[in-house]
Amino acid sequence: MRLILAQYLRTLRERDEFDRLLPDLLLSMGYVPVSKPQTGIRQYGVDVAAVGKNPEDGVKELLCLIVKRGDLGRNEWDSGPQSVRQSLNEVFDVYLQTHVEPQHEPLRKRIVLATTGDLKQDTQINWDSYAKDHSGLATLDFWGGDKIATLIEKFMLS
Repeated sequence: MRLILAQYLRTLRERDEFDRLLPDLLLSMGYVPVSKPQTGIRQYGVDVAAVGKNPEDGVKELLCLIVKRGDLGRNEWDSGPQSVRQSLNEVFDVYLQTHVEPQHEPLRKRIVLATTGDLKQDTQINWDSYAKDHSGLATLDFWGGDKIATLIEKFMLS
């Protein structure tokens, strides 16, 4: 089933398909979405924000999802205003500084880069270095198509 889900995810467009699935997945995982994707509104890197207990360790957190489509390589990492690194920088520089509700301030912050594909090998070191450099501000996770397929199977199809 996971293989079928992973292949299906690869066919989804970022806007109005993949980004519409993620809030439902988070809800089934026990998170409450506090913002959802919107067209025409600047979101400062965060496509979906949710609050809830992490299913792995039970710690309440603010989860910020950056949604991308397909495999992420060097071109997608740092190639302009819609690149992964630019989105991450906006989350740290603007969103976490100005858009976090006061009641969510004390919560652990976790930023998830969610994509329908994979993180290419040529970009893995960039991701690891970026995550390490920013680990004092937030936890960074990568959810590729395989991980999201596993989460869908576990939380939505059980």
